[in-house]
Amino acid sequence: MFPIGTRVLVRFDPRDLSKVYVPSTGVAEYLDVPYADLRRPPITRAELERARSILTEKGERHPTEDQIFAVTAAQRRIEDTSGQKTRRARRNTERRPPIANKVSKSAGSKSAVDYSRPVIRTRERNGDGRKNSGTIFGIAPPHPEIRARCHRT
Repeated sequence: MFPIGTRVLVRFDPRDLSKVYVPSTGVAEYLDVPYADLRRPPITRAELERARSILTEKGERHPTEDQIFAVTAAQRRIEDTSGQKTRRARRNTERRPPIANKVSKSAGSKSAVDYSRPVIRTRERNGDGRKNSGTIFGIAPPHPEIRARCHRT
């Protein structure tokens, strides 16, 4: 999409960093770019900065993604236990993205998505041996009128 080395404007919502927005080439629209690993819970910018500061205090000059999410999960557990005690902890839990409260509790559970296998687009064959045009994983293609509105040519 963009040549390597090109500077790209990236916008984000500080309340939910699970998606960033990048301008589309040639069109006045933005593309939603989610995490590379969708199993990660959404975090806020404040949680990211707090995790980075905790890790730099521990001596990590370049914290990894795993370290950042581990520290964020640990901080959330601390806030959950102290939520009844202090107003600041209650407010921090309220500031979390709504999905984060559900995901952080089940972060250790197995995902239904197999991330070890690449996504492959295949076309199934009809009973007469011809390729079924547009069918991906057995899902019927959209109506041609809808396809014309959604897809640019």
